[in-house]
Amino acid sequence: MTSYDDARENVVWGAADAFLSNNLDEILDEVFERVEEEWEDGEECDPSDMVEEVVSDWISRISISDEIREYIYEQIDNETIYTADCMEIITDYGFSESLSAAVDMGCDLSDVSESAVASAVLTLNMPDDDTMQDEIIRQIQECSSYLERVQEAGF
Repeated sequence: MTSYDDARENVVWGAADAFLSNNLDEILDEVFERVEEEWEDGEECDPSDMVEEVVSDWISRISISDEIREYIYEQIDNETIYTADCMEIITDYGFSESLSAAVDMGCDLSDVSESAVASAVLTLNMPDDDTMQDEIIRQIQECSSYLERVQEAGF
C-alpha cells in the first residue's frame, strides 16, 4: 500500500526518471561541453557543480518546465490507479483534508471516486521546481552514463 509520503516520493522520482529518459544525453553533452569550456578558459570546474547549473538552466525554460509538469501528472495518474493505494493516500493525508483538496480541484463530491480524491491530494501538493531540480540532479549524478563520462574526463 502507498502512503501519501510514499506516493509523493514516487511521483517525484518517476517524473524525474521520465524526464531524464528523454533528455539525459543532451544534458550530459551540455554539462561536459561547459566543463571543457571552463577548463579551456583556465578555470577549474567540477562536473557535479556544472550538473546543478545546467539542470537549473534547463528547468527555467518554459517548455522544459511544462514537460516536467506533464511527467508529474502522468506519475500522479500512475499512483492513483489502485483503489487500495488511493484509500491509503486519503487516510494518510486525512479524510477531511482529502475531501477539501477534491473540492478545491473542482470534484463533485456527490459522484467522486477514490482515485479522483487521491489525485486531487497529490495534484494540490505537487512538487515544486526546486524539489524536481534536486531529484533530477541526484539521478544524473548517480547514473552510470554520468559516472562513466566523469571517469573518462579524468575527474
